[in-house]
Amino acid sequence: MSENSENPIVDSVTPESNTETTTTANNENAVESTVEAVEAIAEETSQTEIVEASSTLEVVEETIPVVAEVLADEPAIEETHNDGVALEELEQRENYFSLSQAELMERLQTINASSDFYSKKLNVREIREAYRNHQRDTFNANLLKFKEDGGDPKEFEAPENPMDEKFNELIKSFNGKVAEENKRKERELQNNLKAKLQLISEVKTIVDGAAGAEALDQIHEIQAKWRAIGLVPASDTEVTWKNFNHHINRYFDGLKFLKELRELDYKRNLELKTALCERAEKLIIEPTIKVAIEGVRSLMEEWKEIGPTSKESNETIWQRFTSAMDNVYARQKEYLDKRKAEFDVNLAKKRELVEKMRPFVDFESDRNTEWKEKTTDVEAIMNEWKQVGFAAKADNDAIWEEFKAMREKFYTTRNAHFDKIHSMFVHNQKAKTELCEQAERLKENTNWRDTSNAIKKLQEEWKQIGPVPQKLSDKLWKRFRASCDVFFDNMKLHFEESDKKNAENLSAKEELIKRVEAFELLDDNNETIEKLKAFQSEWMGIGHVPMKEKERINTAYKKAIDAHFEKVRSRVGEHNKNTFRARYTAPSQNNHSGTNQQNKLRDDKFKLQDRIKKIQSEIAQQENNLSFFAKSKNADMVLKEVKGRIDAAHNEVRKLKDQIKILDELRAEQENKKAATAITEASEPSTNAEATTVNEAPAATENNTEENNN
Repeated sequence: MSENSENPIVDSVTPESNTETTTTANNENAVESTVEAVEAIAEETSQTEIVEASSTLEVVEETIPVVAEVLADEPAIEETHNDGVALEELEQRENYFSLSQAELMERLQTINASSDFYSKKLNVREIREAYRNHQRDTFNANLLKFKEDGGDPKEFEAPENPMDEKFNELIKSFNGKVAEENKRKERELQNNLKAKLQLISEVKTIVDGAAGAEALDQIHEIQAKWRAIGLVPASDTEVTWKNFNHHINRYFDGLKFLKELRELDYKRNLELKTALCERAEKLIIEPTIKVAIEGVRSLMEEWKEIGPTSKESNETIWQRFTSAMDNVYARQKEYLDKRKAEFDVNLAKKRELVEKMRPFVDFESDRNTEWKEKTTDVEAIMNEWKQVGFAAKADNDAIWEEFKAMREKFYTTRNAHFDKIHSMFVHNQKAKTELCEQAERLKENTNWRDTSNAIKKLQEEWKQIGPVPQKLSDKLWKRFRASCDVFFDNMKLHFEESDKKNAENLSAKEELIKRVEAFELLDDNNETIEKLKAFQSEWMGIGHVPMKEKERINTAYKKAIDAHFEKVRSRVGEHNKNTFRARYTAPSQNNHSGTNQQNKLRDDKFKLQDRIKKIQSEIAQQENNLSFFAKSKNADMVLKEVKGRIDAAHNEVRKLKDQIKILDELRAEQENKKAATAITEASEPSTNAEATTVNEAPAATENNTEENNN
């Protein structure tokens, strides 16, 4: 047997090779490729373990309450190993979105207090995101309620939640513990590096000292120490591994001729690998897949640290070890396939919820009720989302970002709507406050009619103003209503007292009417008129009567007093007529000839008719002016004066017409008198006629002719 065939590294078999390919004696290159394969496995495993040791949960501490905004995700936390599966993916996690804030707090406390907190970084990240989602929802709901009540969004302060402060403290505590664990792992890596460098130095010293078989136990002890030492920094893993194996190979190269020693080493390595196989086979029935995979990976690292076995046993022991590993990884594949099916179902459900959310993204409305209805719908979709489990991590993160962006867009538009409503509320609140102030200035006013109309106008204006925040609506209305009630209560009290007085006035006026009706005209018209005026003064001095009796009592009084005045006017009219008639029948008027008298009556009649026409023209003009006065402000006094002049003019016309009537009667009397005279003269004795001179006859005929003409 050649010397090269005794090299123990020749018989080393890696997971990439299930059979021994050649011996060192036949192919020196095979030795180098085998060593490189083992080193590659060690390098890959060591580097990933370093990644695991140095990874940390980057949780940014926040002040609670957070404003409704999209929180930045922390970097993904993965602990990848040589099979490409993160251990945390093998753990069945809760759907934290379906939990309440109190339940999330409880989960965080449990993780923070556990010994394996470092492996729960992904759990903490998901707990934090679910808790922040609760905060966003609570913040948005409180902000919306604040706006609906008329609050200024700039003045909004979210209610304090004692749980938030405790949650922040737990996150801070967890971050601190993770940071300390990272430092500890880093110190451990550095210490391990120093220890391994020391072992390399010891091996080199042994080899450089040309030690022989007597140093084999010492080499085995160093190899055991090397395996017991943990990981080193990733940047030093390859160098330290190659240096250590280089010097170990140097030692065994010097022992090629010692077959017995080689066999002893093979036997020892076989015992170690058999123990690893037994441990690997126990992992096949390990109930927790995560524990099983962790165990397999650890055993793989130990396997790489153990040297070769004999050619006869090498393939067998490797097959036994890989069979156990394959069974464990088969369980992992089965588990992952099952999880993938669940992930696909959950992803499909979440995509359906994204489509349900999509119509709400561009929703617009001017009605608060519709926004509230849509908000309820959006929250219902969110509640459905919380009940759906996880999808694959990459898909889960992407679909959540899409869903969250849609939801945030809806709330942004909704908030803009309620900001607009708030501006309207501010305007309406100002307008109603001004009406309250006006009502307060009027409430003590005793100008009942004008103030009553003014307050009723304010009430109409109040109805035209739109809504105000609910929390201010009752307050403003009560303030406005209180002022109105003060005025109307005062007015009611005043008129209750006034009604009593009015009832007394009614009795007084009814008694006065009886006295007016019983009054008899005096012989002297002037005295009669003075007495009637006294009645009128007494009537005006009594005051108001109940409104429902006003028309009746006024009508009765007017009827009674007018009857007396009518009688006086009638007497005065007859007197005036007689006086006018006397002007034409007085003895002084009898000196006029019949013809002259007739002419005067005619001329005076014409004058009176002209006077009537002039007065009637003035009446028409005055009545036309009334329409203009009616449209002008504060024209009552002027209007009353004009109507008085019109009434006087009508009376004057009636008087003139009576005078024309008298003139017509006088002319008729003159005509009748003249006709009677003619008849008398015609019936005298004929002797008288014969005594009439011839010269007088024509004159009599001429006078008769003139009289007939007149």
